[in-house]
Amino acid sequence: GGVVYLLCAGGPKKRRFKGDAVFLLGLCDSGKTSMLFLLRDGLQDGALHPTHTSQAPNEDTFVPAGLEDRKPLRVIDFPGHGRLRPQLIEMLEDCAAVVFLIDACTFATQARQVAELLLDLMTSTALLKHCDKMLVVCGKIDALPDELAGISPKMMVKKRLETEIEGVRHSRGQGLDDIAQSMRVELEVEGATFRWSDAPLEVEFCDASAKEGSVQPIHTFLQKL
Repeated sequence: GGVVYLLCAGGPKKRRFKGDAVFLLGLCDSGKTSMLFLLRDGLQDGALHPTHTSQAPNEDTFVPAGLEDRKPLRVIDFPGHGRLRPQLIEMLEDCAAVVFLIDACTFATQARQVAELLLDLMTSTALLKHCDKMLVVCGKIDALPDELAGISPKMMVKKRLETEIEGVRHSRGQGLDDIAQSMRVELEVEGATFRWSDAPLEVEFCDASAKEGSVQPIHTFLQKL
């Protein structure tokens, strides 16, 4: 009977959120933790801080390296595991802005999963409470194969994600997606299919390489907060 009692008693006390954190989000191995260390510490002796796949959120408050003239930022690096998604959705009320990381090298095979997470974010009532900005970072561009070297992935990724998000939106509209709808708002689309102009928050795209320390577009984004 203990479980029934806990449910009836409402369980643990609801956490209070400030709504002022920058969330680093993305699938597993997209470079979130490396980006957290790079933003905090810069390159150390020309190299990135070694990382491993996170099993729990990392949170820190710091003045980003290279932005010493601004106030400290609270940054949360949330793991990309699908099983942790319910915990993420609960925490999104704490979010003021999203830096969404994509591995440019594996995007072609993970585009649908990326689109599912982005649509979860853009239809989350918790996220939209305080968050009005998202930067989608096409990262690891230093590791692109030779035939793609020198190209800018961000426009290709932006276009492909419109198609993939529309596909996920259609599936969910047909009831083919079994994730609970109660925490979602409908994504309003002006035309026949989703375009980024339909997003309920301001979304920008950039290319970056944590390994090379090329994060100027991310600094520019953070300066707006």
